[in-house]
Amino acid sequence: MADPRHIVCFHVHDFPIEVERIRDRRLRERPVALVPKTGSRAVVVAASREARADGVYEGMPVPLARRYCPKLQILLPDDALYQRAQTAMADVLGRYSPLVEPEAHGRLYIDLTGTRRLLGEAKNAGWKMRREIADRLRLSGDLGLATNKLISRVAGDLVRDGIWDVLPGGEAPFLAPLPPWHLPGIGAAQARRLLEELNLRSVGQIAAVDPAHLEMAFGAFGAVLWQRSRGIDPRPVLPPARVPHAMAETLLAEDTNDDRQLAAALWILAEQLGRHLRLRGKLPLALQLTARFSDGRDQTRTVRPAEPSNLDLDLAAVLKPAAAQLFARRVRLRYLRLQAPQLADEDLQRGLFGDSPAREQSRALHRAIDRLREKYGDPVIRWGTVALAEKLREPTAEKAE
Repeated sequence: MADPRHIVCFHVHDFPIEVERIRDRRLRERPVALVPKTGSRAVVVAASREARADGVYEGMPVPLARRYCPKLQILLPDDALYQRAQTAMADVLGRYSPLVEPEAHGRLYIDLTGTRRLLGEAKNAGWKMRREIADRLRLSGDLGLATNKLISRVAGDLVRDGIWDVLPGGEAPFLAPLPPWHLPGIGAAQARRLLEELNLRSVGQIAAVDPAHLEMAFGAFGAVLWQRSRGIDPRPVLPPARVPHAMAETLLAEDTNDDRQLAAALWILAEQLGRHLRLRGKLPLALQLTARFSDGRDQTRTVRPAEPSNLDLDLAAVLKPAAAQLFARRVRLRYLRLQAPQLADEDLQRGLFGDSPAREQSRALHRAIDRLREKYGDPVIRWGTVALAEKLREPTAEKAE
């Protein structure tokens, strides 16, 4: 019988706040919140334990947060600093295993399977990791230890000031009493649906449901939900691949859920990314669309084009289903980001026989648009969706003046 896997989830709770407190010791034990910008539309994106105790939460408007917590210290996020701290953590943890996977700021997975002769028992190695991170980086982290990433993450989120070791075979009993939202991938809307429509109040109750019934309610995600409710997660720990990527982003003129304005914003992203890719001679193998809503929440959808393309028309078309899923939340949107995390060389993907006549015609159109914009600037020519949205916005702007 093969030895069980030993997967550690190393988690620094309130990671950005803790990093800021290393930089400025005066922030320790004070209520602190991170806010990406000032103004009436600004919302809290991270809050310290002390701030949460006074009622401050992520997504809360800053004026309301100040009323709840008059002594609140507000800081601008420093993503570059947090990334350096994350990299430093990964470097330290990489001494215990070559398999270290950063998932988010302050959370990393480490695969200790097969390291017993070198490091001893996995739990003892976990204590050593914790001490070394504290000594070298002055960051206090907690560990979840289990046979897979799912269980180690949940344990790492729950534990405070130590290690939660979920023994092999104990995965399902560990999850059973927890509320559904503890499972990764269960958002507020899905948790509410589980509670209100299916009367499922714990992970154990989800695990007892026939998978076919969950698929009827949640589609393909139903099968994944059933597996996760039983603590099943075969995903390996994967170190980040160093692959080329491209990104475009836009901050909306005002928070909105107007379909035409959102469609225009999507087209603008497709234009920006498409032009960037064409200049580099690259094609996107995957696309990630991230929306930030007015309540401070972020959601991301990933699509993999069946036929990779760097043409604006193709990018906008392939993004439509993902955008529809994001926009269906009906909370006003503030910001959109489009990323191509995996790229391929355009020449290698075209094949030996070139493109179809229709595709060559579309490519020639985009080349002509690129030349016009390079010579006269981006506004010289617009896709109809963008131009219409701009025209519709004009009366509003004149009225506001």
